Amino acid sequence: MKSAIVFLILFTAWPCLGQNYELFLEQGKQSLEVREFDKAIVFFTQAIEQQPDEPYAYSNRGFAHLQIGQYDEAISDFTMAIALDATGAWNYVSRGIAQLEKGQYNKAITDFSRAIQINPEDAEAYYNRSKAFLYLQQYDRAIFDATKAIELNPENAWPYSNRGKAYLMKGQNNEAISDLTQYIEMNPKDADAYYNRGKAYAAAGLNQNAISDYTRAIQINPNDAEAYYNRGYIYMVKMENKINACSDWKRACELGMCKNYEKAKDKGFCK
Repeated sequence: MKSAIVFLILFTAWPCLGQNYELFLEQGKQSLEVREFDKAIVFFTQAIEQQPDEPYAYSNRGFAHLQIGQYDEAISDFTMAIALDATGAWNYVSRGIAQLEKGQYNKAITDFSRAIQINPEDAEAYYNRSKAFLYLQQYDRAIFDATKAIELNPENAWPYSNRGKAYLMKGQNNEAISDLTQYIEMNPKDADAYYNRGKAYAAAGLNQNAISDYTRAIQINPNDAEAYYNRGYIYMVKMENKINACSDWKRACELGMCKNYEKAKDKGFCK
């Protein structure tokens, strides 16, 4: 009651203060919607100057910083939003994403875990925590969290990719192929997904499938040196197709991966 009375007195004394805050907030939100993040930051900063104890403007400004890769500024804003209101899972998820982008994986996991404590149905928190576990090579935990994210939101493609990568690293190639296939059906223009499924096919001895996936990865991203490198390996070692292998390894070398090409030249396999 006391805080409500204080707010009423302030609002009565300066009637434009609340109006300006709402105006700047609305202008910031509109800028976010059209992805004008620099403008959004300016408007949310003006809103904060009007009412520095309101968490919403900090949270939105943090989101704008996050979108343009200003991770330290985003972390600062989300931290302030949490200090003003620690009950919202979204601020923990968002700060965790910024920490994830900075390579601060354990800090990110702490934030995602806090978000899950607040909202056990937060699929984004599970998905992002699985990503952090994947970076830390904690593959079983990554699989558990990605599975939970899929259960909560099966329409989100990204957890299938995370879980597929984790299965791939564990040598569970069939499971990796299944998840990456599901992801590709939902997001068919991701070169990395074809590359990773190609690796799973190759590990499972399905060489032609692997070549098809590496080829698709290269079509999407012609500068994917690893796809050329791996496709060349299959051509050379599994299919004894020296012409195609040398062509791929030469291109991989042009993109910075020269080891196999130089060795093949030394042995007279490639010119």
